Formats: sequence, structure tokens, C-alpha cells
Amino acid sequence: MEKNVLIAIVAKALEVSEGKISIESNSSDIEEWDSLGHIQVMMEIQNHYGEDYVENPDLAAATSVSEIFDILKS
Repeated sequence: MEKNVLIAIVAKALEVSEGKISIESNSSDIEEWDSLGHIQVMMEIQNHYGEDYVENPDLAAATSVSEIFDILKS
């Protein structure tokens, strides 16, 4: 698991440039990261890493890239 890969996944899901996303980004910082945007992030994570990750309830509640990263690497 690499931070830059997760940043690319989040950027793709939210349809923003990777430069707009950092490991410190959270949903309140990015206009596109609303409830629908979060579903898109979850779907991209599922596409990239597989079904097992998306079933984690902590992931559904995560509100930042760093929080998602910590959940995925555990």
C-alpha cells in the first residue's frame, strides 16, 4: 500500500487532479467529496483493491485520505 496510489485513486474517484489531493486532505477540504463522492471513492477502492476492503464499516465512515490509508494498511 502506497500513499501516492491511494491519492491517485481518490483523485480519480472525485474527478479532480492529483495535485488537489494530499494524504492530509479530508472531505471538508474538497467540494467534490460529498456523500456521492464518498461512494465513488469506495467504488474505486473496491475496483483497485478488491471487495474485502469495502466491507469494512470504518472505511465507510472515514473522512480523510490519511484515515482511509490507515484502515487499508491494517
